[in-house]
Amino acid sequence: MLAYLLIRVLENENGVMEDLKVMDEVKEVHVLFGEWDILVKLEMPEPEMVGTFVMEKIRSIKEVKLTSTMIVAK
Repeated sequence: MLAYLLIRVLENENGVMEDLKVMDEVKEVHVLFGEWDILVKLEMPEPEMVGTFVMEKIRSIKEVKLTSTMIVAK
């Protein structure tokens, strides 16, 4: 299952990007210009796992201010 995650951070985009790169579920990470700071491509076996992953692993990073998750339909 494929999902994309937009992240807004308070500071240190590159540090957050490096933290994300070591996570097995994260397949790509890109720093963005604009309203959102980071785009993450996630791959997981089940859609239900995305919410848990975002809440427990992504939002626990102290610099993360806001997230928006998009699960790919097909």
